[in-house]
Amino acid sequence: MGWFWPILKEGGPWAAFLMLLGLVIWMRLTDRWVSERSVDRTVAGYVETNKNLTTELAFWRTASLDKDKTIQSLSEQNAKLTVSSQVSAYALDQIIKEAPRRGVDS
Repeated sequence: MGWFWPILKEGGPWAAFLMLLGLVIWMRLTDRWVSERSVDRTVAGYVETNKNLTTELAFWRTASLDKDKTIQSLSEQNAKLTVSSQVSAYALDQIIKEAPRRGVDS
């Protein structure tokens, strides 16, 4: 019938107890049998992780919106600087063209 029957016949109740204890320990170590406390602890860990992930998601969404606002602001500043640069370049070009007419060395 199996290797354990002869051991049970010779060892009696103590052998049965030790075999049962070994089976319980083996089942706990291989996660074939878990306690309610262990399940509750695991579920609580998942709930806490989900809360943290929700908070992190909100943070990253806010950061993304801030990044988009910054890009928009920088684009507007760049456009203003480009216009100012074009005006300055035009003014400098006109000064260089006008200098020979006025007899000023450039």
